[in-house]
Formats: sequence, C-alpha cells, structure tokens
Amino acid sequence: MIDFNDDDDKTLKTINSHRQVPVHKTLIRLGFIKYVQHLKDLYKRRQLKTDLLFPDIVKGRDGYGHNTSKAFDRYLTALEIKEEGKSFHSLRHTFADERKQREENPAMTAELMGHEIDNETLGRYGKDYRITLKKTAIDRYEPLTEHQIRQIAPFKLWREFAPLNTLSRDHLPLIDMKKSVYKNKHLHKALTKALKLKPYIEEPRKPRKG
Repeated sequence: MIDFNDDDDKTLKTINSHRQVPVHKTLIRLGFIKYVQHLKDLYKRRQLKTDLLFPDIVKGRDGYGHNTSKAFDRYLTALEIKEEGKSFHSLRHTFADERKQREENPAMTAELMGHEIDNETLGRYGKDYRITLKKTAIDRYEPLTEHQIRQIAPFKLWREFAPLNTLSRDHLPLIDMKKSVYKNKHLHKALTKALKLKPYIEEPRKPRKG
C-alpha cells in the first residue's frame, strides 16, 4: 500500500489527495515490495541517509514531482514519441479514461486518484472504501499484456546500494553490480548525501581548437 500524505516536506494539492492506494499486482511481481524493504533495511543500518521511496529524486521548484516530470519528458523525447499533450500526467488521464470506458465505479476511481467524489451521499456521508476493495479494483486494471510485462526489467539498484556487511553479494537479486551511480553525473549529485559519496567534481572543459 502507498500512503499519499503531506508529512515532512511533501505537499499535496487538495484534502482529497490524502489517500491510501494498494500496490498493483504487476509492480509486486516486478519486485517493488522487496525494493522498498531493501531501502528500509539500508536506512535502519544508517547506510542510506534518506527515507525517500526514490532516493535519487531531487526536490524541484514545485516539489518532488517537478524534476520527475522533466525527466519523463526527456525520456519521451529520446524515444521520439513526445508530442503536444503527452506528459507524465498523461498516465493519470489514461487510467481514468480506461476505467470510464469499462464503466467501472466512478466513486472508486475518484478515491484511487485523489479526486473529490461528486456525490453527496457517497462523498460526504460514505467512508473510504476498504483497502481490500481498492486492491481488487486496481488489480482489475491490466493495461499491459503478459508479453509486455515480461519485457520490463525488474527493480534493480546500483551497486552502491549493496549492504556493507553482507557476506556474499550473490544473494542480492536487487543489486546490479554492473550499475554504478558514479557513471552518471546527475545521479551522482542526487545521491551524494544519501549514500555519503565523495562530492562530484565537474571536470574542466577542454578549450576548443582554432
């Protein structure tokens, strides 16, 4: 379950944005729960200095979603599918539209998305749906085929996230020892404090010839 709240330095748009949403079955299959538990263990051991779900995200001008949205735009551009109206927020539009076309319960859709329920009886007097009902509802949403799911790489962390006191790193399926945060300057900068890395030093640019 993911708890959307405005604790610490987080912000939410409206009071309805406070909600609890079950983790989709495909994310669980790809190792999301194990990924979260691994980060928790590192945090408890003080190897990781942040309790953020995605420790490499740097807070931007409009909160944590700002840089994430920009990165998603760059990703779409790299895939050559960026176009007007297609953005990180499009994922929410797709989810809402899919549920509408399938004539799914609109009150459940609103609660899952953090929208106000446009019905006085359900919105004002009705309590939140039980988490078990939310789980059933969200798992019915299957936008990907089995073939597509198999093409998705499972959750993997960089080798700097390996526990320091482990006896054998062969038992760490969440760690990709070929991946290093040092190979990407933006990633390195973002995780310097979280992992107590050596500060990133920008190499001086070589003067152009001629």
